[in-house]
Amino acid sequence: MTSTGPGEGKSFVCANLAAVYAATGLRVALVDLDLRRPMLAERLGLERSVGVTSVLLRRASIEEALQPVNDDNFMLLSSGPLPPNPADVLSTDALAEVLDELANDFDIVILDSPPAGMFADARQLTSLVDGSIVVSRHRHTRKGPLADTVKGLRDVGGNVLGVILNRAPTKGQGDYDQYGYSTYQPSDRTAKRVKS
Repeated sequence: MTSTGPGEGKSFVCANLAAVYAATGLRVALVDLDLRRPMLAERLGLERSVGVTSVLLRRASIEEALQPVNDDNFMLLSSGPLPPNPADVLSTDALAEVLDELANDFDIVILDSPPAGMFADARQLTSLVDGSIVVSRHRHTRKGPLADTVKGLRDVGGNVLGVILNRAPTKGQGDYDQYGYSTYQPSDRTAKRVKS
C-alpha cells in the first residue's frame, strides 16, 4: 500500500483493510515499512520500539517483534527504531527473507510503504510483493502526480492493483464535513462508524 504523498490516509486504510481481512478468519500481518513517518503502532496503541529494523539487525526474531492487534488473527510488525537511510534498509536481501517468512506464516501480508510519489523506497518494494495499491485522498491528490506515481510503479515492473479514493464524501457532491467509514471491530463483532 502506497500513496503519492503524505496525508493521503494510507496507514488508516492499511489498518482497516487488515482488520476486515482478520475479521473473516484470515491470519493477517500488517508491516510498517514507512521508515520515515511510521504511523501504525501509534494508531493501534502498540509499541514501535521493536519491529522491522530490530529483526533486520538481528536484535529480535520475527516472533518476538510481532504484536497482536485485538486477536491472534491480526498481527503488527511495527517499524522499529528508525534508520538513518531508509532506502538502504528497504533494498536489503534480509528484508526479502523477512517478508518471505511472513508470507509463509500468514494468509495475507499488508505493507504500509512510504509514498511512492516522493521516495524510491516504495518502488523498490514492488519486486517483493504480489501487487501495489495506491491510496489517494479526495480533493487533495492531484491527477498528474497520481498518474506519475502509478506509472513509476509500473515502470519498475510493479503490478498496480488499483487506486483507493480515501475520504470521499458520504453525502451529496458538495458536502465535505461528513466523512464516514465502516470498520469492522473483531473484538466485539460490531461495525462502527468512525471519523478519520
